[in-house]
Amino acid sequence: MNWLMFTGMIVIGTVLLRGPIRQIRLGMHLTKMTSVMEKIELSRYTLPVGMGGGVDSLSVPEQYEANKIFDSGVSFLRKFPKHEVTKALIKNAIVADKLDRPIRYVAINNLIGNLVDGGVAISIEDFMNIN
Repeated sequence: MNWLMFTGMIVIGTVLLRGPIRQIRLGMHLTKMTSVMEKIELSRYTLPVGMGGGVDSLSVPEQYEANKIFDSGVSFLRKFPKHEVTKALIKNAIVADKLDRPIRYVAINNLIGNLVDGGVAISIEDFMNIN
C-alpha cells in the first residue's frame, strides 16, 4: 500500500509541477541565450572598429559554447507557442530597461530578431497586434 501511495504522489506531483518546471526551463534557456547575445553586443563596444560584433568576436571555446547553447535552446523553445517565447523576452527586456542595463536590452532585442528568423518566436509588432 505504501508503494501505491508513493507512486500516486509522484504521478500527481509530476502533473501539477509540469507547467512551472517548463516555465523555469524556458527562463533558463532564454537567460543563457541572452547572455551570449550580451557578450556579442558588448564586443561591439570594446573591440576596435571592424573587429567587434558577431560570434567571431568570441574566443573559440566561447563560440563552441554559444553554438551549443543556441542549439539546445532553439530545440527546447520549439516546444512552446511562438507568442510565449516573445512574451517572456519582452518581460526580460522591460526588467533590463528598469535595471538600467542597455546592452542587455539590445541583446534581448537582437535575440528576438534571431528567434523570429529561426521561426521560434513572433516579432514584437505581431505580438502587439495579438495583445
